[in-house]
Amino acid sequence: MPSVTDPSTSGSHSPVGTGGFRAAVTFDMNDGALWRRWEALTRDGIATAFQTVGVARPLLAELAPALGTRPFVVEVYESDGRHVLSLGLVLGRTASVRRIEHADFGLIDHAAPVWSADLDLAGERAEALRRVILAVLPAHDALLLAKQPPEVEGRPNPLALWPGAAPMHVVTMVYDPASCPPADLPAVRESRRKHRKLVRAGGAVHRVTDVPHALDLLDFAFDLRTAKARREGRHEAFEQPAVRDFYRAIVAGGLADGSAVVWEVTLGERTIAMVHGLSHRGRFFGTVMATDDDESVAPYSPGMITVATVLEDHVAAGGGRFDLGPGEHPYKLRFGGTSFALVEYVRAHTPLGYAAVADRALRRATRACLRRHPDLRTRVYRLLGRG
Repeated sequence: MPSVTDPSTSGSHSPVGTGGFRAAVTFDMNDGALWRRWEALTRDGIATAFQTVGVARPLLAELAPALGTRPFVVEVYESDGRHVLSLGLVLGRTASVRRIEHADFGLIDHAAPVWSADLDLAGERAEALRRVILAVLPAHDALLLAKQPPEVEGRPNPLALWPGAAPMHVVTMVYDPASCPPADLPAVRESRRKHRKLVRAGGAVHRVTDVPHALDLLDFAFDLRTAKARREGRHEAFEQPAVRDFYRAIVAGGLADGSAVVWEVTLGERTIAMVHGLSHRGRFFGTVMATDDDESVAPYSPGMITVATVLEDHVAAGGGRFDLGPGEHPYKLRFGGTSFALVEYVRAHTPLGYAAVADRALRRATRACLRRHPDLRTRVYRLLGRG
């Protein structure tokens, strides 16, 4: 079992044992053995697409330090040496508060550990797991673990079981083809009509498997969304070169094995929409979408056509749930989206940390209020440039 070799960060640096578990922290994100252990656990265990090596490694090794945080991985082992959980986190600072968080950066829809399918959390073992993870964390003021799905692949998320874990009042919208065939969805029926209209005008929708072309489509999305954000006076994550490089790494590494999915909508020689998503064990997660907002292409509804085409292709290939992403937008309801609430766990470790915990509590309360008053939420989001 690995042990911590980085003496420059205070905290617990040797393996810690409690309740039959042992844990250690690794700060070296270029440690190949670390990622081989992670990949083996993902292959045989439980993970969302966002925790596969193809996403987690560029996220922690490249993007996290580029954005001014220090990444590390907590690994948990049974007393017999079996590797049962890996958790990627970042240590950052806001003002004078040291914060440990999931490596999210507003880009990850589901933040969770990777864990063994045989992990037994019966009785007191769930609390023992919590204690051993907390004991090995580097020094911090607040632990803020957000965007956590309550379950992954039908298994309870170990971190979502922790005492005090609470709904964020943020939901992700998921379409389950078992509940309704795609052909019965209002948005799919309408998109088929728009698709035929697009084809008559010389357009097409197709999946992209060529890496250079897929990277060009990412640039199309980056530039389009950045320009729109600037017109609306708001910030867009794609303005940051490190964020762009992160997505390029996912696409370049994932097209060959099918974990990265890219589609394009064209009108003649012109690209008018694209979508990038992740595919993992029969589940699709939408990540990046961009649509040309020129009025000349509006009659074709290229954004709707793109989502509908990807959804139908996914289901036709035997795929299961289709994640439409966070937010209860009306168009997601028309695609059969059902709300799934995300949870967060927050904990102050020092007096300084209480301010960060209180801020999270206030945000939860605000989101809960806005969900109870959807008209108010719509007006607030428009003021914030969020639709």
